[in-house]
Amino acid sequence: MNGNIPQPTECEIWPGAKNPRGYGWRRSSFTGKATTAHRCIMEEHLGRALVKGEVVAHSCDTPSCVNVEHLRVATQSENILEAYTKGRAKPTTKYTNDIGYRSPLKPQDVLDIRAARETGETHRSIAERYPVKEGAIQAICSGRNLSHIK
Repeated sequence: MNGNIPQPTECEIWPGAKNPRGYGWRRSSFTGKATTAHRCIMEEHLGRALVKGEVVAHSCDTPSCVNVEHLRVATQSENILEAYTKGRAKPTTKYTNDIGYRSPLKPQDVLDIRAARETGETHRSIAERYPVKEGAIQAICSGRNLSHIK
């Protein structure tokens, strides 16, 4: 072929351990924590650890690929939107409601949870009435989660 036309590079498949979803798995040289190999490779390429909110997306759609030409830093929302756009993920209708993707709670549930807590009810007793764990109730009541629901 014509040597002047750039050819797409091939995937570089991670030769080591993989998690059940096919992503390479190793320890980050920046954080010391076990994480996906493509994340570690991108951190090494950038010369820094990824910050909160940053994920590494594959343009090639190959989970075990660690070729930096196929990787880019993105947000989780961007990564999920790209997966939907490319047909790699399908939105689920199970639990999808006004709160967002796969939430088992409705907006009124969130308001009722907050009201119950304001009356002095414990997180544990509130959680017993909903399909979420006590930690989710704590996050809702503290405003860490679902604070947009008023």
